[in-house]
Amino acid sequence: MIVCKCIEKIRNKSNIIIGYKLCDENNVYIDMNPNQLKLAMKSGQIRVHNLKLTEDNRIIDSKQTLTTKPDTDKTKRPSTVESVLRKSKLLGYTIEEVKGYTGQVVKVIYTNKERDSLIICIDETETELEQGITNSIFPASFGNSSSTLKNVKIIGGNSLKSAANLIDNADIDYLDLSGFKPDNFVNASNLFFNSNIRKLNFGNFNMKSIVYANYMFSHCVIDEITFGPQNKTNQYEKNLNICKLSFSNLEDATNMIFYSKMPALDISLGFSENVSSFGINRIIDGAETPSIKLSIT
Repeated sequence: MIVCKCIEKIRNKSNIIIGYKLCDENNVYIDMNPNQLKLAMKSGQIRVHNLKLTEDNRIIDSKQTLTTKPDTDKTKRPSTVESVLRKSKLLGYTIEEVKGYTGQVVKVIYTNKERDSLIICIDETETELEQGITNSIFPASFGNSSSTLKNVKIIGGNSLKSAANLIDNADIDYLDLSGFKPDNFVNASNLFFNSNIRKLNFGNFNMKSIVYANYMFSHCVIDEITFGPQNKTNQYEKNLNICKLSFSNLEDATNMIFYSKMPALDISLGFSENVSSFGINRIIDGAETPSIKLSIT
């Protein structure tokens, strides 16, 4: 059972409730219309602390509060990925498994019938995604309008250290990485290689731990980049119209922004003592941006 609370009632111009915004214990949000919520509450799939279903099938406010002690053991609580998958099943979204060569699995949630809006779920225990696992999600058909994805959100991957080529050859209107929060991400080589992205939201993605950034943005086109409010190391300077990227532990940044087209950049590259001369080769060669400021330490 999903346990949550209602944080907002959505009303139309006639003040009639047409939707409910819910939030669970992991701060994962879900939107449901009245009929969806009634069916879920009646079947016992969901419990909303501050709402209840009457005998005549109406949703009304409830002042009921939890009488049990809160669960302080976080290992017993569902992960963000589990919560999103459960809610997606509740809403009837299409959920498919993408299997890699070694049997590794990434779950994909298609949130509309056109299958151009989706959520990619990476298990929070995975440490390395094998190269090519997302090939079927992002087919190598760059420039083909029929393969354009409108909204792509990546979540999970808290333990992920390597995800080379994760989003290569993709054509996406909006890519949201705000739910993708690897704590110790090391290998970002070819991460956005040859992709066309109208808007990229990095959220609070931390690049400080990245060691391999070779070809990370190579041959890609990114129109706009934004960051989450708590991202202290990377940010978009709105008044200067400059995107700031900061790395501190690199060993290889070869061809990092090679022949890419991106917004104005202010890049700080900190290299470890293990870097070779090859690792700083052709970092920004051929890049097409309004301006680039590159600092190397």
